Amino acid sequence: MKRKTFLAAALIGAAAAAHLPAQAQAQSAVDFPSKPVTLFTAFAPGSGPDATLRLVADKLGRLWNQRVMVENRPGGGGFIAMEAARRTAADGYTLLQLDSDHLGAVPHL
Repeated sequence: MKRKTFLAAALIGAAAAAHLPAQAQAQSAVDFPSKPVTLFTAFAPGSGPDATLRLVADKLGRLWNQRVMVENRPGGGGFIAMEAARRTAADGYTLLQLDSDHLGAVPHL
């Protein structure tokens, strides 16, 4: 479980880091993020991955000087969280944390 939690945190960090330069180029006059960021997770509150994501969210919030919220959407093999993230505006202010098990099952369903 520790390895999965570490990988999830690393992926979120990499996605955030990869997003910042592109966003800075696209919106040179506006600092990213200019509004709160939402992180959806397929894990229950209090679980290991949730606790790790909340640590990452806290650090991102301090780094970005913006509120970073974690929304837990457990169940459905990750599909509930995926659907919640999919229904948001494609503006770069929503991130999704999943496990490789969630993503590995999708092509087979």
